[in-house]
Amino acid sequence: MRLKYAALAIGALVLLGSCELNLGNQAEGTITLNLGGGPASRAFSDAPFDGLPVFSSITVTVSGSGMPTASQTVPGSASSISLQVPAGPARKVEVYAAADWASTPQTPQPTLAKAFGGTAVVDVAGGQTVSVALDMGVVETKILLPDSYYSIWSTADSITAAPDSLDWTYWGGFFQFDRFGRLITLDYQDGLVLYNSPYDAQYLGATYPVAPFVYDPSEDGLFIAGSGSSLTFVDSSFTTSSLDLDQVFETVDAIAVDDEGYVYLAGYDRVGKYRVDLVQGTASQVGSATYESLGLGYWTTYLGQDLQPVPYFQTLEVRDMTVKDGRLFIAVAGQDNGYYHGKIVEVHRAELSKVREIGWSPTSPTSPTTQFYGPTRFLALAPRKLIVSDEGYIDGTGNVNRVIAVDIEDWAFSGVGLEGASEFFYDFGAAY
Repeated sequence: MRLKYAALAIGALVLLGSCELNLGNQAEGTITLNLGGGPASRAFSDAPFDGLPVFSSITVTVSGSGMPTASQTVPGSASSISLQVPAGPARKVEVYAAADWASTPQTPQPTLAKAFGGTAVVDVAGGQTVSVALDMGVVETKILLPDSYYSIWSTADSITAAPDSLDWTYWGGFFQFDRFGRLITLDYQDGLVLYNSPYDAQYLGATYPVAPFVYDPSEDGLFIAGSGSSLTFVDSSFTTSSLDLDQVFETVDAIAVDDEGYVYLAGYDRVGKYRVDLVQGTASQVGSATYESLGLGYWTTYLGQDLQPVPYFQTLEVRDMTVKDGRLFIAVAGQDNGYYHGKIVEVHRAELSKVREIGWSPTSPTSPTTQFYGPTRFLALAPRKLIVSDEGYIDGTGNVNRVIAVDIEDWAFSGVGLEGASEFFYDFGAAY
């Protein structure tokens, strides 16, 4: 399934213009997007509901080397938008269209989705106009606040907003958003469940293995990472097939998929990258890296038989993994000697090598606005940001439960909030 929006086309990015860049003698060119206009023009034929929502506003941003970022916001009813930008190669065009569900007549409504959008990269020649078409999908959602302690869900519009008063059942399982903004959950109580909105659930069956899973927008399906030698793939009609792994994971702690269809598994002490062939029913490993090489832990020492310190690498627990803006991120955490700490590591997808990390403290955080107690799960979609639950324990205070926003461009915490809004996944006062 694909979303399309008027002249915003389906499938691979369609760039309307010359394949070769000729800057000419003029310093600027024009980028144009046809936005359609009105709810009727937003309809698409293969979605699970009648069409994209009415938009309250549409923002187009253009960035690239050697140019200041250009941005323009128009009403959601606008039929087109044009921006003059400096001529040059590889101009990144981003669309952010805020959903107005209250004005949208379609049903059902995936109201956890806050905005839809897409990205294209084009060359802009001097004095010429380039028309752009791009894929559309959900780019921002509400923040999920799953509360394992009370077996309920709630949500928040942002990390600074008050949680809503929802009280819908949660059984401690795994969850993903699909490209339409619908929530998919998998747990022992209800199996696989598809939510258009908190109280609009489709129960799809409990025959699936309850394990980490990931939604693949290119296949519009799910990869479920059961233990052993196979992956389970569930397509959009909820037909199940098994994929044989040529390299076995005894346990799988996290799974991710990139925009090229490669699947990543993390378990025990390594991360593997797999090329998937759904026709042949195989998943072939094309890369592997140890937790140590990726920095998914830290160096410490123990006393040897001669009472001299011996260095060793202490791995942390992989809690979650995701691909965001083409980058692979892994959340890890641990508790030792009374310390609760963790970090998020960015991994180079092609080389499976460490790029950078954020949030680490050798002890429990001494700077809670820049360090994690223990990142647990990615909770929402947001442009240029990772939204993650952070959990730990402070003596004399009790459990720490909060939400962190990490700006992946600035590589810094851009917000800390929703403290105590949910018990999330761990009760450290009882057991780790």
